Amino acid sequence: MTSGEGQQRPYYHDIDILRGFLMSLGILLHAAFYLSPNPLGPYINVGVESPVYQYLIDVIMLFRMEAFFLVAGFFAAMLAERYSLRHNLTRRAARLLVPMLVCGLTFNLIIGFLAWPGEFERSPLSGHYWLSGLWLEHLWFLPILFVYGAAYQVLHHFTAVLQLRPTFKFPVPLLLLLIYLSYPVLVFLFHRVGWRLDVWPWGRSLFGLFWMPHLITYIPDFLLGVVLWKLGALRAITTGAVLWLHGSLALLGMYLFFAVDGAPSTWVRILFELSEYAVALPLAFLSMGAFAVLFARPGAWGKYLADASYTLYLLHMPVLACVAFYFYRVGAPSVHVAFAIFCVLTLVVGLVSHHFIQKSRAAAFLLNGKLT
Repeated sequence: MTSGEGQQRPYYHDIDILRGFLMSLGILLHAAFYLSPNPLGPYINVGVESPVYQYLIDVIMLFRMEAFFLVAGFFAAMLAERYSLRHNLTRRAARLLVPMLVCGLTFNLIIGFLAWPGEFERSPLSGHYWLSGLWLEHLWFLPILFVYGAAYQVLHHFTAVLQLRPTFKFPVPLLLLLIYLSYPVLVFLFHRVGWRLDVWPWGRSLFGLFWMPHLITYIPDFLLGVVLWKLGALRAITTGAVLWLHGSLALLGMYLFFAVDGAPSTWVRILFELSEYAVALPLAFLSMGAFAVLFARPGAWGKYLADASYTLYLLHMPVLACVAFYFYRVGAPSVHVAFAIFCVLTLVVGLVSHHFIQKSRAAAFLLNGKLT
C-alpha cells in the first residue's frame, strides 16, 4: 500500500470538512445564477447582472460535483469496511432520503411557487412538477448518492473480491498516470451515454427521483474515490510536490476549456469536453491537499461548520428564492451588493436554523437525518 490508511481507523476530518465546503459552494453557485447573464433553472430575473458571476459559475462547476462524488466514494468504501451492511444502509437512508423528502415536500414548494410565475406546468400544482423531478431542485444528487452508496455496500457485502485490499505498494507516478489517462475518457463516455437516455414519458427523469444524465455521469468519480481508499493512496497523491503537478494540469485544462469554448468543429468540441473533465480532477486533488494542510488538526469550529453545511445546503435555495422574489418586486441594489445580500442572509438563516435543529431530536432526524 502507498500509505498506512488501511491499518488505522482515522476519520479524515479534513476530507469531511472539504465535503462540507463543496456543499457550501452551492450557495455561491446558485446565488451567482440569479446575477448571471445566462441563468439556468428556477432563477427569477432580479434585474441586475454581471459577467463576473458567469465566470464564477464556470469555475465552480468545473470541479465541485466531481470532487464531491469522489469524496463520497472514498467514504463509502471506508464505511463498507468498518460497519455492517444493515448499519450502513439504515444510516444512509436516514441521512440522505429523509431530509430529501421533508425538504422536497415542504421548503422546496417555495421555489416552485416563486420561480415560475405564470407557468402552471412548472408549479407544484401540476403533475409534471412531481413526475419530472422539479420538486427536488437542488436536492437532485441525494437519491443518486444513496443509490451509489447502497449499490457499493451490497456488492462489497456479497462479493469477496471487493473485500480484499492490495498487499503491494502501488507506485504513485504510475497510479497518477493511469488516473489522468483514463479518467477524462471514462467521464466523457459516461457523460455521452447519460445525456442520451430519455425515460418516457417524463424526459430524463426516472420516477421523479433520478435525472438520468447525472445518475450515469458521476459513476467514474464515485469509483475513483473507492479505488483511492482501496489502494490507500489518497494522502500520497494530494500532498507534497505532487500538488505542483495537479496545479500545472489544472491551469492547462482551464486554458483549453476557455480557449475552445464555443468552437464549431466537432473534434474541437470533443477536446473542449475532455479538457472540462480533465481539469476537474487536479482541482479536486488540489482541494484535498489544501484542506489536509489547513485542517490537519481541525478545531471544534471546523467540525461544526462541516456538520452545519448540510443544513445550509438543504435550506439555501428557498432562502435565495425569497430574496430574489423580493428584489424582483421592489428592485435590486447594485449587482455585487445583491450577491452579498444573497450570501449573507442565506448563511445567517442556515446557521441559526442549524443551531435550533440540533436542539431537537425530531428536527435533527427530519432535517439532518441523524438517528442519534
